[in-house]
Amino acid sequence: MASIGLVLSAGGAPGRAYHAGTLAGIQSVTGWDPRTADLVVGTSAGSSAAAFLRAGLSPADDLARYTGEPLSDEGTALLAQVHTPAPALPPPNGGRLLRPSLAVRSVLRGTTAITALSGLSPRGRWNGAPMGQRVRDLWGNSWPADPTWICAVRVRDGRRVVFGRDDVATPDIGTAVQASSAVPRIVQPVRIGTDEYIDGATHSSTNADLVAPLAFELVIIVSAMTAVPSIARGAPRAPGIMWYSRALAREVEAIRATGTPVLVVQPTRADLEARRGSDQFAAVALQAAQSVRANLARREARAALDILGAASLLATATS
Repeated sequence: MASIGLVLSAGGAPGRAYHAGTLAGIQSVTGWDPRTADLVVGTSAGSSAAAFLRAGLSPADDLARYTGEPLSDEGTALLAQVHTPAPALPPPNGGRLLRPSLAVRSVLRGTTAITALSGLSPRGRWNGAPMGQRVRDLWGNSWPADPTWICAVRVRDGRRVVFGRDDVATPDIGTAVQASSAVPRIVQPVRIGTDEYIDGATHSSTNADLVAPLAFELVIIVSAMTAVPSIARGAPRAPGIMWYSRALAREVEAIRATGTPVLVVQPTRADLEARRGSDQFAAVALQAAQSVRANLARREARAALDILGAASLLATATS
């Protein structure tokens, strides 16, 4: 069976809905089940998506959560274990500066500009424990058996840390998700051992470069915080989208340089417009499921489509 790596980006609550719709659309078109990915890399919103995916939540049921459609019996039983309400992030709420020395260290050590700026941002006052607890409702104090990498940034030195891969104190996956989602200016950093951690998107919204040396037969990147240049320039919060889009382009180039095909799924104009509505999460998820079908119909996606279709057929034959 083809080896496939799946990368799920940051993007807040709209990004989480975008992942649900996109993955459901991919499975609907190709038959490939994202739950079978050989590696899932998650950052911030993508870390939560990764945890639910590895717990067995199908993309179809994940999409149905947003649209109000009936869940499968399997999905109903799984989500019945989640007793913690989904939190809504408050607006930026200040606090003392996170760590001014982080800005200096980031410049000296060549980490990203966003990491440096994070050191000069307020720490945030909201306790993000509910984000981690929703994952612990499913996983308890354990970690998925299948390879799952959760990205965060260590406050003391601005280094990216990959829970599930790096030789660091690795918490349960719920705590890792909380750390990966600790947005500067809003959410309190998460202490694990002697270190504090913040949102992995302060390094990269996707952290897709992690899969470059792994020789997968296909890498799928679902990137909720980027867009192609013609769209990014006019998008809401354009400077951030443009910065993350340039970073993603470098990461994709590094993966393709190894000979690995990459399928990148990122918002279209219609996807960005869906985020403006009052019922935006349902709209984002539905639009993402529609947009990815058009993405997969492109000639450039043919290699990925063939690999995913073959993987689906093999999985069906061996099940």
